[in-house]
This record gives sequence, structure tokens and C-alpha cells, in this order.
Amino acid sequence: MKYILYSIVLFIIVGCTGDQQNFAAPQWYLNNPQNTPSTLYGEGEGYVKKESINNALSSMSSKLIVSVKSTINTTTTANSDQYYLKETTKNIEVQAKKIEFSNAKIAKIQQVGGSIYVIMKVDRVELFNINFRKFKTQHKFIQDRYRTISSRSKMQQIKNLTALKPKLLQASSDALLLNAINQSFKFERYHDIYQRYIEKIDKLKASLVIKVISNHDRKFFKDSLVSALNANNYSVSNSNYDITINITNKIRYSRAMGWDIAKVATTVSSRTATKVLSTKIINTVGRSSSSRDNALNDASRSFEAKIKKIGIDKLLFEK
Repeated sequence: MKYILYSIVLFIIVGCTGDQQNFAAPQWYLNNPQNTPSTLYGEGEGYVKKESINNALSSMSSKLIVSVKSTINTTTTANSDQYYLKETTKNIEVQAKKIEFSNAKIAKIQQVGGSIYVIMKVDRVELFNINFRKFKTQHKFIQDRYRTISSRSKMQQIKNLTALKPKLLQASSDALLLNAINQSFKFERYHDIYQRYIEKIDKLKASLVIKVISNHDRKFFKDSLVSALNANNYSVSNSNYDITINITNKIRYSRAMGWDIAKVATTVSSRTATKVLSTKIINTVGRSSSSRDNALNDASRSFEAKIKKIGIDKLLFEK
């Protein structure tokens, strides 16, 4: 009896092992080809052909991302702004995932059991040419836009360059991706241009002097705004200023359940000598168990948090 049971168990184990061997991934898939100067490869597995192909193209994108990150670490880190690099790297991952491998072809495909294994290949020269044509159009738009912006006032330049910044980050990412596809492409030329345009925003901010005026003798709200301006590289002074920011607080005090409550409607208005740039109303509430003054101070902290959420540039320039 024991011998019969042993034979049955052995038969099941051998059968399962045989099934595993029959359904193993093909050797060509396990030893998938590496990228060459002329061809990109990606491997994928799925239950249906389309899923396998999509996974292979995703693998191809991931290899490009790795290549770009390596380029960033070895050639740009020493000379580039770290925030700019961080934003560019993050943007690259998004752009690489969206890249269209319109010229992708199946190199090998095989169904094993319930899975389909595929190797996809892409002609690097053809892929580069497709994406470079799009990049040239994008770069021309940026250059034309920058030339227009450069002739405007400091405030308008800050506003327009800040609005252009997402396109600058995207273009920088695209240049690095083009280099990953074709390593003879000199991305540094474009990378340096876009970085210089972004750095100009901070230089313009530093040269722009702002005067802050408040209608209230307690400086809680004024101090919060000045702190936010300084954190964003703006200079604050009462002399030789380019912009005036008026803070007008309308305060309503009340008391409930032992708490002093300050409800504040703060109008923040920025203007030059001849033009209103922006006017916004920010509502806040502060509480204190000790005094109205502390309740107002608590409201100013909420005011500072809302400024950060809105963004100081929007507060200054957007109506």
C-alpha cells in the first residue's frame, strides 16, 4: 500500500515538473538581445498578443529612462541647478512613457502555455528622425517666444517666463531622450539654453524690488507676506521699488466657548506706478484661548499657508 501511494505521489511530482518545463519561457526571451547603436529592443510577456507588445514597448521606454539618468549623472550634475535637474528627471519619466514607437516591429514571438512572449525592435535612426522633427518645432517656438519676452518689462518677463517654464522643462527632457536614442545628438546645447532661461526668472526676481504696505498696525499678515516673497527670491524695500503690494485686512472678532476668534478678509493688491497687476481676497480664521491678538496671529499663519498654496507669482501677477 505504501509503495502504491509513493508511486502516485512521484507520478504527480514528475508530471508537474514536466508541465513546468513545457511552459518555461523560451531561451531567446530569457537571453533577450541588448540595445545596439542601430536598434532598440524590448521584451514583454502577456496573456494576449497586444498585452505582450505593450509590455515590451514599456520595457523599451524603461531602458531609455535608465540611459538618460546615467547621462544626467555623468555629464550635467556638476554644472546644473539641482532643482532644475530634479524636475527634468521627473519629466523624463513621464515623457519616455508617452513616447510613440510608431516604427516598432516584432522581432520574435512565441506562445508557451497560456503566455505569449515577444521581443520588439525599433530602428533607432528612424525613431530619432521622427522625434527630432517634433523637437525642432518645439525649440523654434521657445526661441521665438523668448525673443518676444526679452523686450518686455521685468514684471512681464517674470510672468511670461514662469508660464513658459513647463515647456522649457519638457524640451530639456526631450533633448535628453533624443540623446538616449542617438548618442551623437548634442543635447548639452539645448539643455544649457533652457536652463539659462529658467535661471533668468530668479535673476529677474532678485532685481525686482517690492514695497509692502498694510492697513493694520499689527504686522502679522505683512510679515507672512514678506517671508513668502523672500522665500521666492524677491527683494523687499521701501525705496527704489518697482511694485507696491497693499494688504487690507477686514477683521471681525467674536468669542465662543472661551475662545477668541478672528475672522479676516485680506485683500492683496499688487500694482506698478501705472497699472494694477493683481487683486485677490484671502479669507482666514484664527483662534486663541488667551487673547484677540493671538487669534489674529493664528489667522496670519493660515494666511501664510494659503499664500504658499496659491503661489506667490500667481498672487502678484494673475488677476
